[in-house]
Amino acid sequence: MKLIINNQADWNKLQAMANKAIGIKPFQVELKTDYEKRSLAQNALLHAVFKDCAEKTSVALVNNAKWWKRELKGKLGLKEVHFGIDNHPTVIVISTSDYSKAQASDFARAIQAYMKVEYDADIDLPDEFNNNGE
Repeated sequence: MKLIINNQADWNKLQAMANKAIGIKPFQVELKTDYEKRSLAQNALLHAVFKDCAEKTSVALVNNAKWWKRELKGKLGLKEVHFGIDNHPTVIVISTSDYSKAQASDFARAIQAYMKVEYDADIDLPDEFNNNGE
């Protein structure tokens, strides 16, 4: 079952269902924000940005888009912290395929700013990233 919560009444329904289910059988509740994921076009444009990074820098041995994608996701991308059985934290870099349109736009603009400051490289952003991907 999927319940979309848009208001207090919906939240009250969820609480009532949970109260009814407690003690009857185990259940799982997952809360997540409902948002529009980044588009395939945005993905292609992000890869163009990584290629642009490779072409506009003179960093030895790392002038390829795949290296820049890994590097920039690690430095600037979204991350989650998960705690294992031993209670040690593990940082997980979130795949860009899980970004919302706005998150993909923010990531592209962060890349543009980072490349300017660190490498004095002017990275061109397609229009789709200049208005939060909308």
